[in-house]
Amino acid sequence: MTVTSVSNTSKKLSFVGTNLDGLDCQVFFEGLEADVCSIQSSASVEATFLNGVPTTTVTSVSPELILNTASGDHYASFDASATVSNPLDITNTPSIVSSFAGG
Repeated sequence: MTVTSVSNTSKKLSFVGTNLDGLDCQVFFEGLEADVCSIQSSASVEATFLNGVPTTTVTSVSPELILNTASGDHYASFDASATVSNPLDITNTPSIVSSFAGG
């Protein structure tokens, strides 16, 4: 159970690896559990975060993939390069004006 690469979109993490078999799965990233985890094949797992993949505070973070099998829960190991970088990207900086005078 080894993850060799992880890719991400705004709402999904996709895992590629070997022996990613199980009855079902769970994915945790930056302290949040994915809303949906789906085993696509023994080499592919997808996790969906309905509110978007959490942002990262450091350049690369390894998610946690748990494969639930008949013999119990098994944590997948990750190659060193199987990380995710999802920094917060502010694309609009509107002018904020406050009229509060204090007091």
